[in-house]
Amino acid sequence: MNGVRTLLAMLLLLCPPTLLAQASLPDAPGANPARPTVSTTATLTPVGYLQFENGILYATDSREFSKRLGINQVTKLSINERMEVLALFEPFTHSTGAAVSGNRLGEIFTGIQTVVLPGTEERPTISVQYLRRLYASPAPELDLGTFVQSATILLSDDLGGFHVDVNGLVLEQQDDKTRIRRAQFA
Repeated sequence: MNGVRTLLAMLLLLCPPTLLAQASLPDAPGANPARPTVSTTATLTPVGYLQFENGILYATDSREFSKRLGINQVTKLSINERMEVLALFEPFTHSTGAAVSGNRLGEIFTGIQTVVLPGTEERPTISVQYLRRLYASPAPELDLGTFVQSATILLSDDLGGFHVDVNGLVLEQQDDKTRIRRAQFA
């Protein structure tokens, strides 16, 4: 018990100076609470920083299931000021009333995003992104199917005090049963 008290006392004495040192780093980027995470922006995370975007998706009454719950994770790492690697996955899904009910691992994707034209006050940031599916989950889908690979052009700008993100997507869908491959645009 004395060892635990000693450890707690040391942590209380050492942690505040450590936290102050971290808060005063001169090159640390400031927090940006306005950075949208619902849309995919053309701008990248700061170089060397990991960004985690987490979410929960709940849906009911689909042709493929009666209820579906999924936990989503997007991890981003900028390797330089113009290139970012991405990992998108659903580590947990639960569905009921489906051909494949129960708990499952969801889809897993990886990709890269590159800034083609950095933004200035006069022009928007323009980027391109490529994603590829690494794992096709047996969990039921929300829509007509998940893409195998996708290409996206992204545009981000601030217009009249509002942040605007515009994305154009070209997706390749594939049905393994019928061996059909088709493009989908969004």
